[in-house]
Amino acid sequence: MAWSKKYRHPGGSGGKRGHSNMSHWEPTEHVKEASRKARRNEDKDVVAEEREEAQGTEHSTTDFHQDNDSLASRPATHRRRKRPRRQPVERPPRGMAEETLNELLEVLRRERYKFHYAKDQYAFQLLSYALAGETSLQAIRRGPFASLLQKPAVRESLLSSAGTGMLTRDMVFASWPAPTECYLLTFSGWGAGQVSRSGKNLVVQLNFSSNHDRAYRRLVRPEAGRRPFAYALHPVSNARNTLAWVRIDLADDLSHALIEEVQCDWLRIARRIRQIDQEDGAGDDSGTVALRGASTSRHRLRVYTQKVLRPHTLIWAEAALSAALEVLVEEIGVRRIFYHTWRSGNVLKGIASGHGPPKSLYKRLPRSFAFVETAEAPPLLGNLVETEDLHFFLLEFPPSR
Repeated sequence: MAWSKKYRHPGGSGGKRGHSNMSHWEPTEHVKEASRKARRNEDKDVVAEEREEAQGTEHSTTDFHQDNDSLASRPATHRRRKRPRRQPVERPPRGMAEETLNELLEVLRRERYKFHYAKDQYAFQLLSYALAGETSLQAIRRGPFASLLQKPAVRESLLSSAGTGMLTRDMVFASWPAPTECYLLTFSGWGAGQVSRSGKNLVVQLNFSSNHDRAYRRLVRPEAGRRPFAYALHPVSNARNTLAWVRIDLADDLSHALIEEVQCDWLRIARRIRQIDQEDGAGDDSGTVALRGASTSRHRLRVYTQKVLRPHTLIWAEAALSAALEVLVEEIGVRRIFYHTWRSGNVLKGIASGHGPPKSLYKRLPRSFAFVETAEAPPLLGNLVETEDLHFFLLEFPPSR
């Protein structure tokens, strides 16, 4: 707040006395000029010091004493202040470049990508990637893929035909289970938050088929352009109804990848709506239910959430991860795939305590896919994990033939 004339400070705001309250103008000017010279000399010294640091040169012992002598002979106001040497800042590595992402999207979007899936199909898929030629069952049982042989579908269809104790990829393909669901894969990019390093992620979107969409429109009756079971700010398809998605970070040379996130909004919202419906109208099929962007009868909503969505509830997580691995291994050619543990994901993506994702998606799911926990960090993360004791999951396949 400015002083009024009535309450002007005794020292004034100008004139010969000046703001310093000195009684004579001339001495003040001398002091000011000396201060200006001191500041200029100091700035020159700082610039010279920074130039030397940038060139990586250091003073010799003789030069150091000479500098000290010259400094001592200067007036006190001209002496250079010693400043601590600046430590180089190691910047975190940049994420996947947008140019790399666009090239991947151009290739992946060339054709309509249908993805057929059945319960535990991933076990056959992983065995087909793991087999390098003819491989003995004994060798598989000693390796990281041993748990896949315990799947009921694998024991009944694949192992029963391996009378010689040897497995080949052709035998795996011949025993492949008949698909029960058909999905459509779409692809996009993401870099808006919850990423381990700055940059872009590839998003593999697992979308419902047209059969589901017809039942959805008939029972839920969504308004045009509205989707009550999806969040538009999440990496979902703009044109399809996305059941789930997987976010992936890739190394610049595509030598390895990191599964950043496996998530499903559709079923989570449907489960919450079903819980509210059971609390408010248990045993009552009459009445209308208003949703975000839809209005339908209680009966139709129950048919949709309890019957139409039930098959997808049982397989969505393994289907989404299986689709992502198919894209990485068969389309891009990645053979080393890392996966976040629950702790590493929360730490590196900055997820606050109490807001983390379901632990099963970062513990039980990767282990069922034969991922092995390791202290090795994905090389693409660079120095980001040096100060943290973090573990990851790793899935490795032999080179393809």
